[in-house]
Amino acid sequence: MESESFKRFLRSVNPAYSPPSRPYVSNELLVSEFKKHKEAVGQRIKMAREAGQLLMGGDGFSDRLLKGIIGVVLFTPDPV
Repeated sequence: MESESFKRFLRSVNPAYSPPSRPYVSNELLVSEFKKHKEAVGQRIKMAREAGQLLMGGDGFSDRLLKGIIGVVLFTPDPV
């Protein structure tokens, strides 16, 4: 949201719109959305686990600097 050309574009589309500041988006908004979704995902995982419907999968690979990376995925019957 720091680009002047992007701000001009937004003003041309809707002069009344005021975009949020970068600090607000990167701090307050991001943190609050993360907390909200973390709670929802935690509840879905808990329900699937209690119902015996939680599946864990994983994979290992290396990045271009040959640093090992392990990815873990949890699968539930319903999308999260």
